[in-house]
Amino acid sequence: MQRDRARFSRVVSVSPPQNSVQRQRAEEHATPHWILQLFDGAWLFGYLHAAIALQIFTVIAAGVNTAAEVAAATAASERGIRILLNALTALKLLRKDDLGRYRLEPHATAYLVEGGPAYCGANRQVERAVALSCWGRLVDAVRSGQPVFNPEEKSRAPEFWVPLAIALNALLEPAAAALVPVLGLGTGSSVRRVLDVSGGSRSLGQLLATLDSGLRVTLLDRAHVLRVAHSRTRRLGLNGRVVSITGRPLEVEWGEGYDLVLLSNVLQQGSPATNSELLRRAFGALRPGGVVVINELVADAERRLAIYPLLFAGALLLGSAGGDTYTYHEMSSWLEQAHFLPPQVVPVAGRINTLLLARKPA
Repeated sequence: MQRDRARFSRVVSVSPPQNSVQRQRAEEHATPHWILQLFDGAWLFGYLHAAIALQIFTVIAAGVNTAAEVAAATAASERGIRILLNALTALKLLRKDDLGRYRLEPHATAYLVEGGPAYCGANRQVERAVALSCWGRLVDAVRSGQPVFNPEEKSRAPEFWVPLAIALNALLEPAAAALVPVLGLGTGSSVRRVLDVSGGSRSLGQLLATLDSGLRVTLLDRAHVLRVAHSRTRRLGLNGRVVSITGRPLEVEWGEGYDLVLLSNVLQQGSPATNSELLRRAFGALRPGGVVVINELVADAERRLAIYPLLFAGALLLGSAGGDTYTYHEMSSWLEQAHFLPPQVVPVAGRINTLLLARKPA
């Protein structure tokens, strides 16, 4: 509680003032700035959406640097482009020199230039499918506890999940890099057979296979996602080393004897009962001594401070029947119920996700 007071005391008073002097000081410190920033959140989304739709980052990466040149290259108004570029500069996505020339900041170069290996702009397609229409209905989801958007509808499933999976590929690379030393991959590790559950086209298993030529990966996912995954298998040069099981995780057999089972951003989509069953199945699919890897957003124990996981839970409320972002203790309890040994936490550089590794007793 003391840590919370120290963290938030400059925004609002965290305890009732005891006298007129304290009340006056509290009023001096309380400002509307944080509230206004919350209202302005839609502005940030709007600027990024416009920049990606107009291919601003890709154009500037190609050497087009002034507002007039960018306007010509994107068939947009110079006034509109100037306002957009200056806003993106303030948001630390661009930088502008004294001559009014714009350059990309490193994170924009890495993640927002189309065609790059870590491109995240496909999230715009997901936004078109769900974000614009659904966040305005959050009040409905809060009242009912039920999703207002069903990405599992056959007509919408490819529209939603395939772009999301492609966009998430770039975010898996740091997780894969963190797993290599822990699992001893590439150095004679005993890990050879890998099952990636609902990995599909954002497969962590595929990435690990590019880092260890001895891995053989089985992808378990729905047919429309696996079609994208097989294309990525060919692109990564993994033909002959990746096979698939078509279906939903709780509706098909997983097989057995795997050295490693991957659950990457899977538990957040399910209820506690569903996740307990998924981990029970993972236990059964592993050989003795095998390892399950959970790659998830992790909420803090009291659900008070982990900003992104707690906000992302709203997206899960909007689009899933039972999803949530869970705490380390909740996931540990499911692992214990499935008879795994206590999990190991592996930090991931530059990531908001956390890796939990748990071993099946030998």
